[in-house]
Order: sequence, then C-alpha cells, then structure tokens
Amino acid sequence: MKVTVQVQGLTEVLQKLHTLPLEVRGEVKGILRRGADIWVRNAIAEVPVDMGALKRGINHKDISTWNTIGYAVSSNSEYSSYMEFGTKRRFKAIPGIDSSVFKSAVKEKGSGKGFYDNILNWVKRKGIGGLQTKSGRMSKSRDSQMAQEQAAFAIYLSIKRHGVKPHPFFFHQIPIVKQTIEQGLQDLKRDKVI
Repeated sequence: MKVTVQVQGLTEVLQKLHTLPLEVRGEVKGILRRGADIWVRNAIAEVPVDMGALKRGINHKDISTWNTIGYAVSSNSEYSSYMEFGTKRRFKAIPGIDSSVFKSAVKEKGSGKGFYDNILNWVKRKGIGGLQTKSGRMSKSRDSQMAQEQAAFAIYLSIKRHGVKPHPFFFHQIPIVKQTIEQGLQDLKRDKVI
C-alpha cells in the first residue's frame, strides 16, 4: 500500500530547501523521519497478528534524492489491503484515501486453493474443530483431521460469501503523522526563521 501525505507548509520549506543551510535540511529530514517512525511504530502496534507476517511487512524507506527529502511508508504483505479495508460487502472505504485502487486489488483471483490451505493451517494452529484426547491435547486421528478440514471449509465459504471485516491499522495514522510533521516544521520555522 502506498500513500502520499500532504502537510501544510512542507511545500514551501522544500522549495526553499536548496537555499537552506545543510544543518536545516538535515533538521527537515529529521522531522520527516520522525513522522515515518511514528507511522510505522503505531501501525505495528495496531496491526492484527497471527504469525506476524503482516507486522514484519510494515516499514519505511528513505527516498530522498539530491534535491528532495522524503520517506516512503509501506505495508508490504499481499493481504495488507484486505485487513485494512475488508473484503466483499464488508469493504469500507477510508475518507481521504482513493480506495478504488485497493478495492480492485481484493477481487477474487484463482481457484482459492491456496486461500483454503491458509485457513486450514490457521484452524490447525488454533485447534479449531479438532477432537481432543483425554489429556486435553489435540488428537491426530483421522476423525480429528476431518473435523478441522470441515471447520476450515465452513470458514472459507463464509469468507467467500460475506468477506472479512476491516481491521484498519495503516491509514488512520495519517492525522497523527501529519500533526507531528506540521508541529516540527512550525518549531523549525520559529527557531531557524525559514
């Protein structure tokens, strides 16, 4: 997922960037880095976690060049948009974000076999539907495995029919980051007379 955040005053600061001393350019870059760090930290704290792949895919990268300063914040998991927006009739657009790009990304692809396999693995990790032994452990019997497969298939059908609820973790960081960057630029403007 990729997003651009517009910050009041940033355009003017960046236009003056070539005339600013290197120290001030470094401070502007530090303000943007702080915003990117906050975005990543907050998104990681709020992301739904099963095995951690979605969490590990949230990061930022310095995309500055000789005449621009910037950071790209991304969530690189293939199912980030599914978790952020939901799917099917549960899809929920986020105000201020052009979610049409993401809505088209959640269209059904392929046979669903890999999707079912992922659900079955999740069901087995969580111990859903399986039979327990007298000691309370998950039985490895064929009946237990079939019960887990049936539970996984029921979950698979439900998701295929109804979709999944959104679990926003990424884009609602924008106002927090925007405020942090704007405040940092205002402080810099006051202190350094940009």
